[in-house]
Amino acid sequence: MTRRLNVLVVEDHAPLREELVEHLRAGGHTVIGLESPLEIDRLIVHEPIELVVLDLNLPFEDGLSVARRLRAALPDLGIIALSGRIRSEQKAEAYADGVDIYLAKPASPDELSAAIQSLGRRLPRHEDASWHLDVERQVLRNPQGQSVSLTGGEVALLQAMAMAPERVLDSAEIERLDISSKRGLESSISRLRHKLTPLAGDAPCIKVLWGRGYQLLLKLSIA
Repeated sequence: MTRRLNVLVVEDHAPLREELVEHLRAGGHTVIGLESPLEIDRLIVHEPIELVVLDLNLPFEDGLSVARRLRAALPDLGIIALSGRIRSEQKAEAYADGVDIYLAKPASPDELSAAIQSLGRRLPRHEDASWHLDVERQVLRNPQGQSVSLTGGEVALLQAMAMAPERVLDSAEIERLDISSKRGLESSISRLRHKLTPLAGDAPCIKVLWGRGYQLLLKLSIA
């Protein structure tokens, strides 16, 4: 049975990107195409992407760097690399950086479809157990539909954790949030935990990682 997947194609060559997107859509997949990696982080938290087709020669950020970030943030994500880099050591580096399947360019749309089906059979199937953060209304909803109102600072904290690698808010990210002190951050996290606990039940929401920062343990989508 063919599995239909939510696929992201990141390819800066427009004709090739359009060809791949159209071919995969014709095969029944839900497909989004991007020309650069700049929008990947925003898109990943908004869309239930299961598999990424990633050109390794991209503007603004090397594809291997993108693969490392995606693998760290989303361990279950499928990653297929497309590249003209054909030396064995280059392929080995890609696999070490989190790529599942490496296809040398030019790869035909049919070959890509076969690779996606092969990888798709091994990807975990997840029920929609996501929490949903409505940034504009500053409301967080759990998978059962219960909701809680948040402050602007609490929304910013959740967004930062959700978009960070492994959902870990480290010291560098904390500085970007402009929280004036460690005590201020601890108070913000404590208030946020207090709001989330009634909606989470016994499930932990935010974990302290001593020496690193804070980790969001919820699967969160942002709208």
